Amino acid sequence: MNIEQALQDGEIKNDVLSSIKEAVGIALEIESKQQEIKNIATVLKEDYEIPTAEFNKVVGAIVKANLEEQIEKLDEDLDDGTIEYASPYYDAEREEWFVGIELTQGFDLESVGVFIRELEKAEREFVEMFGVWGTVRAVKHVY
Repeated sequence: MNIEQALQDGEIKNDVLSSIKEAVGIALEIESKQQEIKNIATVLKEDYEIPTAEFNKVVGAIVKANLEEQIEKLDEDLDDGTIEYASPYYDAEREEWFVGIELTQGFDLESVGVFIRELEKAEREFVEMFGVWGTVRAVKHVY
């Protein structure tokens, strides 16, 4: 199904439009932040004669080091069980895993209160670990 077909489907049209709107907002935010970085580089060049290319190289190296550090921390957290993962299908690449906090092994309507309390606790833990809000996904872990 392509986007045009999805927009014709009354059941999913609103979800698709909402997702597109969210993605456009994120893209505009990224563009705005990129412009802020360019403005900082311009100020450094004008005020201190620091070449833009050198500034970009240093910023890029720091960002890369931070990403590598975060990936290493994620590896450690996965290895020691601090966070869990679920593979959406057999032999899925790691980039496709769902990573986060497992809430319950089983779930039924009688345990809704327990589930909500676990969800609220997991939400706090997730934000503390990753600095962003997570999403809730009901998935089976495929080995």
